[in-house]
Amino acid sequence: MTVQGGTTVTPAEFTTLTTTIGSIPSHATLERLALTITNFTRITFELDTLLTLPPSAFKPLYALSRLRNFEFQCTHGVVLLDDVAFTQMARAWPDLEDLSLKCRRPHVGRVTLAGVLELARRCRSLKSVRIALADVDHGQCASLLARLKSGSLSAGAPVTSQHAITLDVGRPSIGEEDVSTVAEILTRAIPGLTALRHHWSYVSRGSNRNRPPSHEEMMTHRWDAVMRCIVAARGGGLPSVY
Repeated sequence: MTVQGGTTVTPAEFTTLTTTIGSIPSHATLERLALTITNFTRITFELDTLLTLPPSAFKPLYALSRLRNFEFQCTHGVVLLDDVAFTQMARAWPDLEDLSLKCRRPHVGRVTLAGVLELARRCRSLKSVRIALADVDHGQCASLLARLKSGSLSAGAPVTSQHAITLDVGRPSIGEEDVSTVAEILTRAIPGLTALRHHWSYVSRGSNRNRPPSHEEMMTHRWDAVMRCIVAARGGGLPSVY
């Protein structure tokens, strides 16, 4: 099912839309859903004019228990999903294969690595995830890795998905000291990870090679390094980074 909304959509109207979809007669058999909100009249990029969607706006869709593919795209909007919402998604959609949450305006995400790991743990057929990941937190990384090593990450089965998985994290910041830790977390938790994508980009210094690297360049280098560490840990396989 594909649904596209134009003009100005409010959070209340979006919730009405998701409630309608979640209550359709085929809600127990629907496997693919794509929602696109264009909001053509919202032409300014000031944050307070953007469509801001809380986790509760997506809850009615959790009735789609057979969902395999969910794509949400908003031209001018921010999705405030967090780890709790991701866990709820994972429980509601155990057959999920592809998840894409795209907002044309870049923003700092609220879903952390812990939320991504929970999604991979519960959705055993997961193949592709595209989100705006939260900035990497040093303390959380250390805790996640320790729990992975001890086998106490969470109750139930460990994360053992062997499917080829693509992970698009958006533009989260990451410290140099966390590169190897994040790589080890992803290597241990998602053995099927074949591509790690981010939206940082390298800018050539040209003739000015003596200037210090920009934040954009540092983030590009660090996320590229995460994937290189994963490749090295797997003995030089063929995962890719974008």
